[in-house]
Amino acid sequence: MSSARQVEALENKEIDIGMLVPPIESNSLKLKTLRSEPFIIAIPSNHPLANLKEPVSLFNFKNEPFIFTDRDVGHGYYDAIISLFYEVGFSPIKSQQANELQTIVSLVASGVGNAVLPASIMNYINNKVTYLTLTENNTSCTSSMAWRKDNYSATLKSFVKHVDHQNLCLS
Repeated sequence: MSSARQVEALENKEIDIGMLVPPIESNSLKLKTLRSEPFIIAIPSNHPLANLKEPVSLFNFKNEPFIFTDRDVGHGYYDAIISLFYEVGFSPIKSQQANELQTIVSLVASGVGNAVLPASIMNYINNKVTYLTLTENNTSCTSSMAWRKDNYSATLKSFVKHVDHQNLCLS
């Protein structure tokens, strides 16, 4: 589910917990940050800059098309990416829209455009895509857990405690 859909499902008591990208607009939910990670750029492997080994500036892609998620899927995620473009000094050319990050990577592999994505996507291997780190690291993608404040389930409490413990072990 998208972040927006998870908020709706939480508020409607369809699910007990969500993993989403803040900010969210809800006073009935509690959020706990899981991690923040930098953004990277995914480009087709035949792109002229695909062999770079050092970080690259997003400005190098100023006149190239980009693939985005729909803002309605998760406005916090979308807004963080757009702010990165504005920080660099240009407005991106939008070539395509997709709601799943794996779909976006497939579109990059097909040559539809480039994409700014969370660094964890680099675990998704596609030999037609090259992932490059960006020199601009002032903006990051934050992932959070969310649950209803009025949910006192012992299972939920145990799950949140377990995730907290795992996050401490990974830090």
